[in-house]
Amino acid sequence: MKRDAAALDALVSKGWKAFIVWECEIRPEALDVLYNRIIETPVRR
Repeated sequence: MKRDAAALDALVSKGWKAFIVWECEIRPEALDVLYNRIIETPVRR
């Protein structure tokens, strides 16, 4: 978990927006929600 937190902090500090997806949460209905969150997230260039 510490390594995950460090990686997330590094990405966020560089301006990235990250989604945390746990393998145990990947169910068909959860994938629909995740898909919608990803496509609705604005992209900054």
